[in-house]
Amino acid sequence: MSSFQLLLLVHIIADFYLQWRSLAKGKEALFNKAPEGVSKSEGILSLGLYTFLYALLFVLLVALDETTKGSYIYAFFIIVGAHLVIEILTCYLKKIIKQTSAFLLYHGLHAVLFQAVISAFDLKFNVTLWWVYRLWPVYIALLLIKPTSVFIDLVFKDLYGDGDDRLFRSSSLIGVFERIIIFCLLYLKMFPAIWIIIAAKTLVCYEKLKTDAQSRGKYLVGTLISVAVPILLYTLLTIWYPVFSFNI
Repeated sequence: MSSFQLLLLVHIIADFYLQWRSLAKGKEALFNKAPEGVSKSEGILSLGLYTFLYALLFVLLVALDETTKGSYIYAFFIIVGAHLVIEILTCYLKKIIKQTSAFLLYHGLHAVLFQAVISAFDLKFNVTLWWVYRLWPVYIALLLIKPTSVFIDLVFKDLYGDGDDRLFRSSSLIGVFERIIIFCLLYLKMFPAIWIIIAAKTLVCYEKLKTDAQSRGKYLVGTLISVAVPILLYTLLTIWYPVFSFNI
């Protein structure tokens, strides 16, 4: 696992799994119209707490730092400072661009930031092969669960003007299990079975899809993304680690 992949993993955990809904809504109150029941002071507190949690997780990487002269310490402050700037910039941009575009820009800027910091400080982390084998399944699961669910929700908000960012609701959980199953089938090279899963899901929802045009559109968009993400992850990881033939 490269330094870039490790930093990206920590970013995913910090941004998606250490940030709960009320914290995210509190941050929005600082830069956009405050959600009902959220004050500006709560927004400041939310942004400060989120930045602290984000920084705390990156502090843990100090234990794995192998670079000379403590380069990661300097890199850490740059990462946290730049993250705060990107966070504020993205919140403002949500007023003028689609939420999906803001989401992709936000994480794209972080990817550029991590690569720039690694190149500037020649960061290296001591991650043994034993951990590499065990971190990749975690990496995949983390990407398939909340980030993809959030992305699909933002697409729905942009296309249909509504969405529900709760992870533990039936439609979201079905999508999560669908993505995990598809990825497992890709790993086992049982490609025809993927279409059986999609066909079974379509059959269950057939009556609603036949009568409701909006549900039909959401179903198609959600299913396409839920299929595309596991395929993309499988392809990328096969390219990155062809030696293992993805047998992790």
